[in-house]
Amino acid sequence: MTQALHDLEPDAPRPSAAELFRLTQFKGEELRNFRHLDPERTLAGDTGAALLSRIVALAEAHEGARQRALQPDAVRSRGLTASTLLANLASLALNRVDDTRFLAVSFNRNAYANTPLSLSAMSLLRDAMLANGLIEGSAGGQRVRPDDSYFGWLTRMRATPALRTIFADCGIGYASIRRTVGDVLILRDRKAGVPARPPIDVEMTRQTLASVNRRIEAARIELPQDAWGRLTPGMIDALHLEDEDRAPAGDLVGKSLVRLFKYDWRQGGRLYGGWWMSLPKRERKLLTIDGEAVAELDYGQLHPSILYARIHEELDGDAYTVGDWTSPAMRELGKTTFARMLNTTTDDGEPRAIQIAEGDADKLPPGVSWEDYLRAFQRKQAPIAEWFWIGEGLRLQREDSDVAVSVLATMEEHGVTTLPVHDSFIVPKHHRPLLRYAMTKAYREKFYYHPTIK
Repeated sequence: MTQALHDLEPDAPRPSAAELFRLTQFKGEELRNFRHLDPERTLAGDTGAALLSRIVALAEAHEGARQRALQPDAVRSRGLTASTLLANLASLALNRVDDTRFLAVSFNRNAYANTPLSLSAMSLLRDAMLANGLIEGSAGGQRVRPDDSYFGWLTRMRATPALRTIFADCGIGYASIRRTVGDVLILRDRKAGVPARPPIDVEMTRQTLASVNRRIEAARIELPQDAWGRLTPGMIDALHLEDEDRAPAGDLVGKSLVRLFKYDWRQGGRLYGGWWMSLPKRERKLLTIDGEAVAELDYGQLHPSILYARIHEELDGDAYTVGDWTSPAMRELGKTTFARMLNTTTDDGEPRAIQIAEGDADKLPPGVSWEDYLRAFQRKQAPIAEWFWIGEGLRLQREDSDVAVSVLATMEEHGVTTLPVHDSFIVPKHHRPLLRYAMTKAYREKFYYHPTIK
């Protein structure tokens, strides 16, 4: 445990943050289990105010007497920075699945440019909490690679038992943390020449998402205690989720949805942000919304169906199985192979050999080689082959996300809390017929064919 500042001799030099962090030792594997600071999380309510007051007072005591009083803007920035940092630390400590994650925080001045947060306040809070044994972790830094290039890593910190005790004393719970989404339409890695503002068809979805978010925020979304007991960090990690875009299971603060595009406004567009998205499907069935059991419906074979609709045909049969190779394992192999062909880009758009993935050999029937299976699978996909090997996956996500937003808009018109999971939707059970209607309507309006709904 870090030595408290008040235990040091009065004239003793203050240890640096790096020196204090070195008093707690963590392995690299532990430090890789982290979440980046979410600037949209702040403390809320009386309990949040009590925690904020206590930690700001501790930071001011650590700072000592000032020659000049802080200007009002600096006071506000310090308070907001403290509120944001504490809300993030508390969110990780409260996580129902894994409360051991670290928080990754930048102490580079550039990270704070054009933000309301303050680097000097963040540094003061770090030093004060370190000196009083309230956080542990590892200091950030920079190292040199063998090729003389530099790479850096962010400071990792998490609440110690002492800070968790303060959380408990102040009554900190999920109601003490607010997450305010700044913009529900986000474009990542924008290509040169692509406008920053969304086109009108995307902009028109903003109001729907804002309305849906208000309804979800007001709803009571719960999972039984025994289900939480079955969830493990390894189980969630195995889902290969977009870690920074999807709130991890157990982070009950993560309820606000955002629509995330990639490169330009025609790619991506799927909805992220809801903690329920990280649950295995078998556990999602146990959710309740405002005390009522739920139903979940999803579009079957959505991307294959969309591609067949482009050639004015309706998908007939199962796109993921070939001939007599219809076992669950072979169907799963077909889904992953289809996705790899859809998301891979080759220079000339021509098929290339796909290396067999780890564990896939065990799924193949006796006497069937990977090369034999791949040839047969590609022959089956011949009618829609023009969309493989060109990275069409992100453009298909734009289309399926349009459908998802349309479904949410219909459900919102009827005042029904609806939780999306990309191509599936969760509603209170007695609204299942309405959900099926909304999904059918959205699909037919865009693709003209009747969808498969499971």
